[in-house]
Amino acid sequence: MPPLGALPSVTGWKEQCRDANSYYLDRNENFHELKVHLRLGQGKSKWGYLQAEPALNVRNERYADSRADERGQRRLTTLRQLYNYNWMKSFGAEEGKRTQIDFSVGYSAEYHPVALNYLLDIRDDSNPLSVSLGNKDLRNAFRRNVTGDFNVYFPSTAGLHLNFSHHTTQDDMAIGCTYDSRTGVYTYKPQNVDGNRNTYLNFRFNVPFGKDRNHRLDGVTSWSGIHSVDIIDEALSVVNNQVVTQQLSLTSRFGKVAVLTLGATARRQYASSERANFRTRRTWDLSYGPNLQLNPASDVNISTDFKVFQRRGYDDRSMNNTEWVW
Repeated sequence: MPPLGALPSVTGWKEQCRDANSYYLDRNENFHELKVHLRLGQGKSKWGYLQAEPALNVRNERYADSRADERGQRRLTTLRQLYNYNWMKSFGAEEGKRTQIDFSVGYSAEYHPVALNYLLDIRDDSNPLSVSLGNKDLRNAFRRNVTGDFNVYFPSTAGLHLNFSHHTTQDDMAIGCTYDSRTGVYTYKPQNVDGNRNTYLNFRFNVPFGKDRNHRLDGVTSWSGIHSVDIIDEALSVVNNQVVTQQLSLTSRFGKVAVLTLGATARRQYASSERANFRTRRTWDLSYGPNLQLNPASDVNISTDFKVFQRRGYDDRSMNNTEWVW
C-alpha cells in the first residue's frame, strides 16, 4: 500500500482495485423499423383527411457484464401507432375577406423498453455507501398521447387558438431507495409505477384594432396538470401539481418611429400530496411593465423596458418579495 497522498505505481495499480468492481462489459444492439404512411381524403375535402403512420419495430440486444451470472439477450417486436385527423373550412366568397377554421386531433401509442442493464442481477457497490441493484421483473413502459388543435383566422388578421394534450404512461420506471441507518448505506433498485400523467390546455388570441390597425391586444391563458408517481423513502409518492398562467399585452405602433408594449403575466401554482412531510404549495408570480422601442433613423434602434416582479406564497420568505428591473 503506497503512503497516503502518493499515487500507485504503473505496475501496482491493480492491487489498489477491488476485483468485484473491475468488470468487462460488452453491449450490442441493432434496430429495424418498417413504417407505412397512409392517407385517406385530401386537404380541401369537406370531410377533412385522416393520416395513419403505423410502424413495426424490431430491436435485438445483447448485454454481457462479467458481474452477472448470465448474459442479457432479448428481441423486442413492438408496434408504434400514430393517427392524425385534420379538417379545414373557409367562410366568405371574397378573397382576402374569408374566415378560416381548422381543427386537428391526434393519437399516438408506443412501448418504451427498459434498458437491458436494469434487468440483470447486478450489484454495483463501487461506492460502498450507494449500492445499485438490478430488477429482472421490470416491465416495459407503454405511453399514450392525445392532442387537439382548434384555430380560427379572421380577415382582420385576428385569431383564436386552442391547444390540448394529454399524456399517460403505464409501467413507468422509478428508482426506489432504502436506507440502512445502522450502516449509512443507500440501496437503489428500479421498480415499475403506474399513474404518471399530465394534461396541458392553452388558449391564445390576438385582436388588432384602431386606425390602420396600429394597436393589438394579445392574450394567452394556459393550464397544466401533472400527476407524478415516484418512490421516496421506500413508499409510493403521488404529487399533484397544477399551474395556471395568464399573459396579456397591448402593443401600439406610432408610425415608423416608436412601438410601445404594455405587458403583464400572472402565474399561480398549487401542488399537493398525501406524502408525509410534504408541504402544500400555493404560490403567485406576477410581472408587469412597459417596453419601448425607438427607431429615429434607419440605422438606429433604441430599446428600453421597466418591469416589476412580485412573488408570494413561498416557504422561503426571502422569495416573497417585489423587485424592479430597468
